[in-house]
Amino acid sequence: MLEGRKPEYLHQFRVGLRRLRFCLGLVGMAVGKEAIALLAEELRWLGTVLGPARDWDVFATETLARIAREFRGAAGLAGFRAHCARLRRAHGEAAREAVRSSRYTALLLALGEAFARDDLVGLRQQPPDDGGPAAPPESPGLSARAAEFGDFMLEKRDRRLRKNGARVPAAPPDERHRVRIAAKKLRYAAEFLASLYPRKRVQRFVAALEALQDILGALNDAAVVGRLLDEAATKAPIAPRVEGLVRGWVAASAEGELARYKQAWREFDEVKPFWR
Repeated sequence: MLEGRKPEYLHQFRVGLRRLRFCLGLVGMAVGKEAIALLAEELRWLGTVLGPARDWDVFATETLARIAREFRGAAGLAGFRAHCARLRRAHGEAAREAVRSSRYTALLLALGEAFARDDLVGLRQQPPDDGGPAAPPESPGLSARAAEFGDFMLEKRDRRLRKNGARVPAAPPDERHRVRIAAKKLRYAAEFLASLYPRKRVQRFVAALEALQDILGALNDAAVVGRLLDEAATKAPIAPRVEGLVRGWVAASAEGELARYKQAWREFDEVKPFWR
């Protein structure tokens, strides 16, 4: 990633970051969010730097590449791709600068210290009258069996996804984004806790969830394009024909993904949650 090679390195770096943030969130559910507040803040900072770089990677190397293949020789498209390539390089360099920084080094050292402790980043759950931090009242906390905590957490994540998941085809982009995050967190939870449950049931559930995630990810990529076009326009004018071509192609692609989503949601809805 630091050498600026294939986009996959940055992508996998972000996947690891998101999984780590979710893992720390499990700690926060058990002992209270104050236990992970400083680490969570620094991980959010890193995410805000890596996110735009990944968005431009996807747009420049995947979305625009597909559009260029379908509309070979379209007037102004080659120049626009070159403009976007420059923006992509700038965001990529900003991400690399963040990872080279002393702030990133300090974050790694703080994570290493936290993982080396035997008391969950320094805050052991105490009885309320002992003055120590207690778990949130809705959580089983550290005193629970692992499976009990897993059941609670999976059920909570599953309810959050099902609350809005069926409405995605008619929902605005911000609501679709919330559903995508809910699906992602449910999948992370299922994979983290998989060893506590029957393997085949977990695999069926995760497979159905992955199909949803793929479509929600494509819809999110389409939603992000508008913001990237706006950013590109602040640096240099975009020919109306080129902008219309990109927006139209992305909108048509999103419609196809929405049609796939309805079937994927039905299949997911039919899979029995493995923790019940």
